[in-house]
Amino acid sequence: MARLESREALKKLRGSAQAERRGIKKKLVSLCSGSGCRAYGTAKVHQALFDELAKQNMQNDVEVKLTGCHGFCEKGPIMVIHPEGIFYPQVNGNTSRR
Repeated sequence: MARLESREALKKLRGSAQAERRGIKKKLVSLCSGSGCRAYGTAKVHQALFDELAKQNMQNDVEVKLTGCHGFCEKGPIMVIHPEGIFYPQVNGNTSRR
C-alpha cells in the first residue's frame, strides 16, 4: 500500500473502505489483542465468542478478528461490532458481568 500523503487521502481511503464494508452482509466483531487487552483476558473472550457462535450456528454469519490496540487499554478487553460501530469495553469470557 502506498503512503498516504494528506488527510484528504486518508479520508478518501476510509470512505472507500467503508463503502466496501457496507456491501458485505457478514457481521464483523473486532477484538483488541493489544498487550493491555491481552493482560485483561482477550484470549478467553475470543474463545467464548467462537464457542457461542458455534452454539448459535452463526459461525458463517459473523467474522471475528483480533486487532491491534484501540487506545483504551485500561478498559480492555475491547470489542467493536461492525458495521454498526458498537463499542464494548471491559468484555469478559464469563456469562456473568464483571
